Formats: sequence, C-alpha cells, structure tokens
Amino acid sequence: MGIYYIYIMDKFEVNLTSATVIGALNTALGHSGAIIAMPFVEKFGERPVMILGGVLNLIGYSVSIFVTSFPLLYTTMGIIPGLGISFSRVSIVIAVNRYFQKAKMLSVSFGVVGASVGMLSFPLLIRSLAESYGLNGALLIHAGLSFNLVACGAALFPTKSKQLVEEKDDGDKQSACCNKQTVDFSFCVQPPYIAYIFTNFLFMAALYIPTTQIPKHAVSIGISVKDISLAIAVSGIGNMFGRISFGILSHFYESHVVKLWIICLTCSGLIMLMVPFSTKVEEFMIFMIIYGYFEGASSVGWNISLFNLINLKYYERGISIAYFVAGIGLAVGSPFTAFLNDHFSSHGISYYIGCGMFVLGALVMIPFASISPKKDSLIPPSKTQNEPKVFVFESDSTIGCSKCFPEVQMSTYM
Repeated sequence: MGIYYIYIMDKFEVNLTSATVIGALNTALGHSGAIIAMPFVEKFGERPVMILGGVLNLIGYSVSIFVTSFPLLYTTMGIIPGLGISFSRVSIVIAVNRYFQKAKMLSVSFGVVGASVGMLSFPLLIRSLAESYGLNGALLIHAGLSFNLVACGAALFPTKSKQLVEEKDDGDKQSACCNKQTVDFSFCVQPPYIAYIFTNFLFMAALYIPTTQIPKHAVSIGISVKDISLAIAVSGIGNMFGRISFGILSHFYESHVVKLWIICLTCSGLIMLMVPFSTKVEEFMIFMIIYGYFEGASSVGWNISLFNLINLKYYERGISIAYFVAGIGLAVGSPFTAFLNDHFSSHGISYYIGCGMFVLGALVMIPFASISPKKDSLIPPSKTQNEPKVFVFESDSTIGCSKCFPEVQMSTYM
C-alpha cells in the first residue's frame, strides 16, 4: 500500500498523513474485522466466508478507479477491501487450526508464509503497473488479482475438528432455563492473555511504520521510486525466512515460543533505529531485509504464542479478539507517526516511537515467557468396567425447563 501513496498524493494533492489513513483503514479492518468474520465462520464455515472476502476485494478496488473525490477512497480502498481481507484471513487461520491436530505450530507458521511472497512481489508489481497503466489501471488489475481469493476459498473443504466439538461442549454453558447459551470468555481476564493483547496492540501499531513511510522519506532525499520499491520488495525475502525459521524453531521448542517472540520483538524495534541515518538505497535494502526477517518471525510469533498462553479450546475466540485489537493498533500507529512527521518535519521521530513500542511490548511479555503449551486431551477418558450406563430422559424444551420436570435416570449394569 505504501507505493500507492506516492501516486495518490500526486493525483489528489493530499499530504502523507491523509494518504496513510487509507492504508491504516485497510490493514486495521483486515485484522479487526475478524470480530465480524468469526461468527460467520462458525455458522457457515470457512469456504463461503473466504469466497465472500474475495468478492469484497474485487468490489472495493474496482470501484476505486471511478473515484474523483479523495475521501471516497477511505471507503473503496480502505473499508471494503479491509473487510474482505479480514474474512479471508480469519477463514484460512481457522481452517489451518482445524485441519492440523499434530505439529499445529509448524502448520500455522507455514500457512502464513504466502504473505511474504506478497511482500516480495507486490511493491514491484504495483510500481510497474502504475507506471504502465496509471493509478486506475493498477487498481483494476489489483482487483482482478484479489478476486483469486474466490478460487482459494473453493479449495477449502469444510471440517470440524475434535477440538472444536470439545470446545462447544465445555466452553459454551447452557443456562438453567430456556436452553439459552452463554459463550465462555473467562480466558480474557487471565493475566497472560491481558499482557498478550497489550503487546499485540503495540506490535501492530509499530509494524507497518517503515513500509508506509520509507517511500516518501527516500524520495525526499533523492532516491527514485523504482529503487525504493525494490528495497521494500526485498523485505519479503527476509520476511519469508523469518516466518519459516520461527515455525521450525517453535515446532522443536514449543515451550520457548514466547521467549522467541520476545527476542524477535526486541530486534525489530532496535533495527528501526537504523532508518534515520540511512541515505543510500543500499542501506535501505539492508534495513528492509533484516527488519523483514524479524517482522516475519514476530508476525508468526504473535499468532502461535497464543497456544502457550491460553487453553486450546479458546484459541479461535482468543485469536479473533487479538485480530480486533491488532486492527485498532494498525489504525492508530501509521497515521499518528505520519502526523508527527508532517508536524515536526522530522523523518526520524516515527522510527524512535516504533522502536519504543516494540521494546515495551517485549518487556510486558517477559513475566510470561516460561509458560508451557496448553494442551487438551482430545480423547475422552475410558469408562471403567463397573461404571453404569446412564440413560437420561429430558423434558421437552417447548413445555418447560429441567427445574420443572426433573430428569429420570435408568441404570443398566454390565
């Protein structure tokens, strides 16, 4: 999205702060929209929800080519595609979680490696398309590429894991009367999860500061759009290796996942201090490769660290809330630091703040670094030979509740 800002600023004559709001809305809703997408996934399954996400992306980007008033881009490039991304993202994360019961951390890690390929290819592709066909042509082709999410959704085969069935049995409690269900969110008040959510907010607020603000910074010191696009694109290489290496390490050292995440967060913050002193495209490339590595590792870390911090049966609800909070962080981080850049005419202040966010988030997680994975037994305990079989005859819910019609039990002994 950062490459688009240059062309949007030229076409609509707006400043960087206004342009970054588009990307902030897109990425924020791409995460926080999970709170909307999750009920649809639970009701209709992963496949139709991901297909809907592809349709929303097509509508948003294709309609953007007809926009002549800049504020409308907040809706067509920000809100609509953002919701589409959230529907697709939640669907694929839940699908991977339900498909794989063994090597779950490794499977989740490899499931998000595709994002690195996008980081590697899209900046160069968008720049090339914008130079050849203009902003509108690039957006139209972007819409067509995003529509391939429909094909990806069609490839998802619905499934319900044993874990999900057990979650519904144990997590959702029926009230005493009228068969009303209450959803169990008790994990939300546990200290490890509270610390995780706070760190998640800081992490996402700082995550996209370099990729959204380096293009303007580089152009202002004489680096061409072509060169800085290449520098941003190579971050995808580091990002891919970061995601893969973190996934492999987490598979072999499950009890140390949170520690690894803390290390990656700290390194992501410290390396940002390099940007204010960079003046050559080679220096930006070195920064983007190193930052891309730790960014990719941290992105996987915040996802799979949750396996260690809460009970597995709460993972899907926990990750949807985490995505919602992440969206708030994304909505705040880049626009706020861009505003400070414009107000103080300083390119360095954004990266100092970003460094502080990363390091503070890492410090918050240190007390919970040694928590081991929360594993549930998915195999029900076997009954003893002398245990009676119990048949329960319950009253019809349309007539009354169990308080009015007590259960009748008949025991048959082996």
